[in-house]
Amino acid sequence: MGEEMDSPRGRIHLMTQTLEGGPLTDTVVGHFDACLGCMACVTACPSGVQYDKLIEATRAQVERNHRRSPQDRALRSAIFSLFPYPRRLRAVTAPLKLYQRTGLGRLVRRSKVLDRISPQLAAMEALAPPLGAAEPVAHVTPAVGPRRGRVGMLLGCVQREFLPGVNAATVRVLTAEGYDVVAPREQGCCGALSVHVGREEEGCASRAPSSTSSSASASTTSSSTRPGAARRSRTTRTCSPTTRSTPSAPRHCRRAVWTSASSSRRWGRRRPTTRCR
Repeated sequence: MGEEMDSPRGRIHLMTQTLEGGPLTDTVVGHFDACLGCMACVTACPSGVQYDKLIEATRAQVERNHRRSPQDRALRSAIFSLFPYPRRLRAVTAPLKLYQRTGLGRLVRRSKVLDRISPQLAAMEALAPPLGAAEPVAHVTPAVGPRRGRVGMLLGCVQREFLPGVNAATVRVLTAEGYDVVAPREQGCCGALSVHVGREEEGCASRAPSSTSSSASASTTSSSTRPGAARRSRTTRTCSPTTRSTPSAPRHCRRAVWTSASSSRRWGRRRPTTRCR
């Protein structure tokens, strides 16, 4: 983008300024929002800076402490009322297919009506993949040839409806390598979409347990995430951020807090993070 604040180093500098008492303005938040979350900088960084954890924690603080515009809040509410729910997405695929195949989409883009209503909505429409025929994944797909193991597969909320060919291709590769593939029918949202934009409580507490229980019920020896989520799997949590390390809490859930005095003063309370093992 040609601006230092839109680089990982620039964003880390903004994080430091904010923790030291700097204002969390719309401009600052805009630089955090502009991060695509590809995490290419994490593997490329020679110093091993864990930018993925930094941007995720920062976005959570933005959601807690920054008041977005009414238009932005309405768009985000619409997104998170639709995208984490496969059944709701399935209901809108038929109108979207009609929209794409009739050429209405090209007409809308030429008229730039969406750009005037909401530039964010216009960007989403331009990035929408062409919708084709559904390619459902069976509950259990047996291995081809000698059996090497059994894996559980998370189909993804958006991917199973908008990019089903990716899941189907993944199943073909795994079965060709000798693995039985189990795709539980009652999969919930893994919570990644919410967590990665800072909606921690929504992502960790409400949705992740359903996917965890579904995968556990499959009795698999290993697991396979959808390819699109593989780059982010290290930061996806499957337990509630409010869980404390008590005898009644799962052993793999531990709670750590920011103990910095400056961060405590800035955010009004110590910011909890959850580490899942």
